[in-house]
Amino acid sequence: MVTHSVYAIASFFVAGGVLIGLATILTIVAAVLIFNLTSNTSRVVAFVVAGLVTTAQMLMTLFFALLSGYNFLPAPVTFVISSLLWIPTVMFGMTMLGSAWRSAFLITKVMKQNAESSGGAYLSKAGAVTAKMGGFCAALRSLATSVFVVAMRQPLLYWISSVASFTFTLCIVLIMDGICYCTNPSHISTWVSRRNEPKVCLLDDTCHVYSLLGTNSSRLRVVGHFQASDDRPPADHSVTACEADLLSRKCIGPIWQLRSRMLDLADLSEDRRYVAQGFANNLSGSTVYQFSVSFTAATGTFSSKSITIRTVPSDNSTSDITFIGGGDYHSSSIGLELLSVALQRMPKPMFLFIGGDLSYANNLRTCYLRWDRYLNAMATLITSEGLHISLMTIPGNHESGGYLTESDPTRYHFYTPFMPQFDVDDGQRGSALEDYTTTFHSHAIGNRVGLIGLDSNCMVAIEAQNDFLHDRIIAFRGIDATDPQQSLSQQVINRMRFVIVMYHNPAYPVLTSFDDSGDDDPTPLVAKHWVPIMDAQKVPVALEFHEHVYKRTKPLFRGSPVPFQIGAQGGAGIVFLGDGALGVFKGRKISETDFVQVSKGINYINCLTVFASNGSLRVESIDEDGVLQDSALLHLRLA
Repeated sequence: MVTHSVYAIASFFVAGGVLIGLATILTIVAAVLIFNLTSNTSRVVAFVVAGLVTTAQMLMTLFFALLSGYNFLPAPVTFVISSLLWIPTVMFGMTMLGSAWRSAFLITKVMKQNAESSGGAYLSKAGAVTAKMGGFCAALRSLATSVFVVAMRQPLLYWISSVASFTFTLCIVLIMDGICYCTNPSHISTWVSRRNEPKVCLLDDTCHVYSLLGTNSSRLRVVGHFQASDDRPPADHSVTACEADLLSRKCIGPIWQLRSRMLDLADLSEDRRYVAQGFANNLSGSTVYQFSVSFTAATGTFSSKSITIRTVPSDNSTSDITFIGGGDYHSSSIGLELLSVALQRMPKPMFLFIGGDLSYANNLRTCYLRWDRYLNAMATLITSEGLHISLMTIPGNHESGGYLTESDPTRYHFYTPFMPQFDVDDGQRGSALEDYTTTFHSHAIGNRVGLIGLDSNCMVAIEAQNDFLHDRIIAFRGIDATDPQQSLSQQVINRMRFVIVMYHNPAYPVLTSFDDSGDDDPTPLVAKHWVPIMDAQKVPVALEFHEHVYKRTKPLFRGSPVPFQIGAQGGAGIVFLGDGALGVFKGRKISETDFVQVSKGINYINCLTVFASNGSLRVESIDEDGVLQDSALLHLRLA
């Protein structure tokens, strides 16, 4: 099965329309010139006509090559179609450029005149037009006959020209095969150019070892990649862990092997990639651990460099919770600059979140190098203690290639095998290792934070997550706000977590022109399904992304601003914080709306602290220069 990215389809409709339009215009121009040629016409005009038709055919060849490059058509089919279209083009070019072109058009002229005069002298205006069109068609028919005769009288020249055109078609199809187009930054590659691009994962190399935030302090995922040098899968793999000393980075306890699985990403182009997913549980909170991944292949055993991380605080911790993040990551210097300034402002974040659009690879199996680039950048992020940072991510439309583009979740080539964050503690049955394709999840951090990550119609339908969202909010807050039988006691308040809900597409966009449309547009679906649940269960803040601007709304209840109350009772509405500009282009025009408190066309990253003492949240948003652009102090919603 071939993955057809929505963005690839859209780009092909545009590009194909432009190319076919140009080819049609050029063909029409050539036909008009043919219709008006006479035996006295300059040879230059004949050259122009031949050039127009040849250019039109080149454009069509390029279009079919693009279809093949994106796997919409098999390469052999593309070659046959393009080659067949070149046969009449070669014949026509020989006629126009050869010595017989005057004879061909003398025949054409006579046929045209005969057709036009066949109606007699008493034709009406409409009849004259009909006769003229009849002459046009007759001229083209006679031209086709002449072209065929001329080509057959010069078979050697015809076959030389045909072989040249077939060679041109074959080269174009081969060069365009396996095309990859990514944005932010824009980059186009084919299998030819990728052969010379620098590789992060070398042959027979274990690379990209990273940890993913678990459901609580005792659990997390460890993922490692292996690049095989041939088609033989590794015979074995292992993911190991040990408690480590912070200073020496050496194990200070026994080494044990994690429960794990290995995925064969056979669909990736030119890349024999295997991914190991290790599942760690029974860990201690706020403890340093070291993890390593190894693969046993036919050529030997290959182990990764170890990563050392500190787990998040446990439920009985009294530590403040600090973390950084944003969405719509730009895989270049500006994205890394934002992450760097965030680490300077908050040197010991407990985890990093990315709210979708991690790599802009659009689920194209040829764009594996963009994911390598992203994962390699994440590996460079080190805290002031020299520790790696666990990741927490949600999918964006550039992970899925649109919205709900695949009915089989395993057809999302990169995100689901690379970012498995759902596990059985989320209240679902089944093995944690079998749920790697589920893209929504929740995380209990310390004694005060409940983080819920959702999929805004990218890979899972929004309405399919309603019960999950409802149940996790109640579990984190310790009370069902809609149940009159449950009272809000001080004991419940003391145990209540500050709930943060995160999803990619915003419920309340602020751009003047929003670029999503159609039945699968997530914005009205988020507002319809999730906002009422968050309103009813008194969620204080929602993190949104996708629009590449900065936004902080006023507290909203049922979509309308409500007074902001300072104090233990907090606000009576949800503050929507967004909208995903972790290095992507800035300066978009923002509309003026009554629900927005602050909005700016800037790049930014958030530094967040949830205070253990009262469960309030401080958000600081800084730009790539480290300048504070906005800050807010938000409280638990109790009223």
